[in-house]
Amino acid sequence: MKRVYQQLLVAAFSVFVTACSLRPSHEDFSPRCSGVACDKVAERENLSNFSPAKILSGTVSIGPYHFNVPAEGRAYQKRRGRIQIVFPDKSGILFNIMYADDFDLEHFAHVFDESQYTVADYPLIMFMKRDSDPEPENIYDGYIWRLALNNKGYMLREQLYYHQVDQNLTIYFGRAAIGPISQVAFIADKRYPGQLLKILGYQLEMATFKSILASMVTK
Repeated sequence: MKRVYQQLLVAAFSVFVTACSLRPSHEDFSPRCSGVACDKVAERENLSNFSPAKILSGTVSIGPYHFNVPAEGRAYQKRRGRIQIVFPDKSGILFNIMYADDFDLEHFAHVFDESQYTVADYPLIMFMKRDSDPEPENIYDGYIWRLALNNKGYMLREQLYYHQVDQNLTIYFGRAAIGPISQVAFIADKRYPGQLLKILGYQLEMATFKSILASMVTK
């Protein structure tokens, strides 16, 4: 019986080592970017001088960030790190803090730990790199690079922008056309490299979406 237990322990240890040592290969990479935005990079836009499209007297706080939104919205799915606001005309906006576990990383949830890229670097690749740029040689960097550019082709259209708030914080945003999703934005903050604030507009006017982004203040 003792020998049986020893064999079971060896087998369990082997499975554990295999699970912990999973390493992506090029066969595990996402498909290459496909879409109108694949070789586009974001243009700089100064949201600091942006005039609000309408009065934004409502407020939303999520993590260290605070935004003004149209007051007539109703909050749904309100929980830590996620708030969805729906307006009377059925348009809406979703705020969602993302971590490494929230990415579709298949069996390679540890890739951010092994890569030079952090979660906060993800939109930098998505908005500022082209599909025609050479991919990183490091297998973990390449995995994240390909995933970001694949999502770029899937989510974004030709109008891509970024706004440098300060040396730590950048807002990346653009038009989208995935069902009811009309805009997408990411707040990348070097103070929090392991997280990313994703913001999705649903059938919103671009001017309203930009007004909300321009209203952001942070702790």
